[in-house]
Amino acid sequence: MKQVLVLEDQNYAQVIIERVLRKEFNMDVTLAENGLIGIEKYLEQKPEIIFLDISMPDMNGLEFLGFLRGNLDDKTTPVVVLTANGNKDLVYQLLKMGITSYVLKPFTYETLKEKISEILSSMNVKGSE
Repeated sequence: MKQVLVLEDQNYAQVIIERVLRKEFNMDVTLAENGLIGIEKYLEQKPEIIFLDISMPDMNGLEFLGFLRGNLDDKTTPVVVLTANGNKDLVYQLLKMGITSYVLKPFTYETLKEKISEILSSMNVKGSE
């Protein structure tokens, strides 16, 4: 079972993401509501994939990503960004920081399932059967 870390502060989004990852892709999901907690969970778990919201309290997604890629020297763990901001400059900055892909909010269960399926296929990653 793949270990996945989801950093998301909005409860409704946490619920949808967790359900999709567990039910559709049989992944073991750990939740964190901000980047500081995300770092703790990352160090405990060493996830195989990270789903990262950009707009969070205490430590936002950009700060977490910078810390992950810089301070923790992890340049390989796939990061999928969850954001309501489709601004091209932001997306370009995130891509330069090494994200794998991004998902625009708001999303439904079905649209998230389809997008995650596309992302995992492109990464050659499958959930446990």
